[in-house]
Amino acid sequence: MDYTHLIGKGVLEAGFEAAYTTPLIYRRDKVDFIVPHRTATQLAGGDVLKLFYVGFPYGGDTIAMQLDLSYSQPGVWGISSALRAVVHGSMDMMQSHNKDDNKDDANDGYPNKEGSTPTGPDISCTLIGSLAGDYHFPSIAHILDISFFSNISIIDRFMLKGSTDAKEPEGMDIQLAIGMSIAVL
Repeated sequence: MDYTHLIGKGVLEAGFEAAYTTPLIYRRDKVDFIVPHRTATQLAGGDVLKLFYVGFPYGGDTIAMQLDLSYSQPGVWGISSALRAVVHGSMDMMQSHNKDDNKDDANDGYPNKEGSTPTGPDISCTLIGSLAGDYHFPSIAHILDISFFSNISIIDRFMLKGSTDAKEPEGMDIQLAIGMSIAVL
């Protein structure tokens, strides 16, 4: 859902997005919506095989929400913020989707596991807050086009342990990007 409104010389934009996926959304009998992708590396062995879901990037068993707010004067300056929360249950692309399978890697049976999102005793949570800004200088003698930008994000990952209701930290990170762009007109 997006909202845009003109205020003064600028544009205010607000957006909200939410997604809820069931634990078995990408799991089917005899076929999965999982795509292998070979990625070249400089490590021994040369290639690494990564698996991706077709469609929603977080896969099944996920609740995700994002809230965006920005104000800008196009071609002059802008400021924006975003808040994202992702909650992921224990069902992943490697876990068996059949409740009768004895091994977690034996996806031979019909996908019949029951439960609502998020499943499992341990729930993974990721919170991301971002603040960004940019400033565009007027062109210099119609020769150079210069702009500056910055972005800071705080990322917090933790597990909610179902057996004890404890919050177990997995990691926190702060990322800062500052840049400048120069274009010859």
